Amino acid sequence: MKTSERGLIHSDRVKTVASNNLSYIIDELGMNHKEFAEEFNISEQTLSEYLNGTALPTLQLLIELKNRCGISIDEFLTSEIEYSSQLKQYRELTDSVEIKMLRRFCGVYYMHYFDTTVYKYTNITDKLKPRISCGLLQIYEERTPLGNSCFKASAITCCTRSECTKFFADISTRPEIKTLLDLDVSQVKRHHFYTGEIDITSHNVFISLASEFRDKCLMIFQNPDSSKEYLGGIGTVNSVSRGHESMPCAQFIMLTRRTLTCDENEIADFLHLSYRKMTFSDEENMLVSRLKRIMLSSGVNSMNGANLSDDETDVLISHNIEKLVNNLIKHQYFKCATISIQDDYNWYKSMEKYFDESFED
Repeated sequence: MKTSERGLIHSDRVKTVASNNLSYIIDELGMNHKEFAEEFNISEQTLSEYLNGTALPTLQLLIELKNRCGISIDEFLTSEIEYSSQLKQYRELTDSVEIKMLRRFCGVYYMHYFDTTVYKYTNITDKLKPRISCGLLQIYEERTPLGNSCFKASAITCCTRSECTKFFADISTRPEIKTLLDLDVSQVKRHHFYTGEIDITSHNVFISLASEFRDKCLMIFQNPDSSKEYLGGIGTVNSVSRGHESMPCAQFIMLTRRTLTCDENEIADFLHLSYRKMTFSDEENMLVSRLKRIMLSSGVNSMNGANLSDDETDVLISHNIEKLVNNLIKHQYFKCATISIQDDYNWYKSMEKYFDESFED
């Protein structure tokens, strides 16, 4: 066999060994080809050539693998890699796509939600106004003793808007305050601390929290299809309502990194979610005309001492009807759903006849 032929055979064998080892490293790092190419600054096409055995990795890549993963160049080119403790450690420290996505949510958010001490919000009175509760939520990253990234959550609830603004400024400007748990809340009359964690899927964000008073809650939000920093959103929260009874409660909740300048009524409108104001159709306009005729037939041709034209009367009647109906809809619209002991008992008595008779308590 000629020397040149032996050289080609040796070169092909080295390419095969290198290809197998590179494939093994990528699998051990838990990366796909695109992620590995980006991590080591090579093109996907070049990586494909290495994996297909049509080209040898460059010396620069071999040095990178040695420095980061502890694999010697000789070992990489001449024998199959079986185990590398440094490779395992590098995998733990390497940011996966999920970790990069989770970092989008790190930061401090204002929370706005309805005060659930108002039972079901179904008592309609002129004095009933939405009561908004406030709090802060923080998502932050920590390293485990093994070097893995983990993402935690902390929250403080039942604060006033001014208290939240102060706490937000404290944690944003004072280096000694690392988490919400470090805040000085001695001047706050009522508050609750929660701790927990965050998890994500391709579609949703899950934030689970637990308090020192054994209350737990789960917040669920949409996960925007974006690589940019998460600014906030509206979602649902399932928890235990405040008050004398510990009632399961579900309601809407808002998160925002920014301070809201709107008042409580406007925040309530946001939390109404799909609430839509009523607009008049032709049938409603006919009702206005009939009401106006009734008023005129009753000798009422002025309101509050001001003589009104037909058009002005139409506008005034329409406005008052719209206001009345919209207020009724708004107060009845879903804000939170709590289940009282009585609710639970009534449900049990209603469903009792459908229970399996063979089941014994």
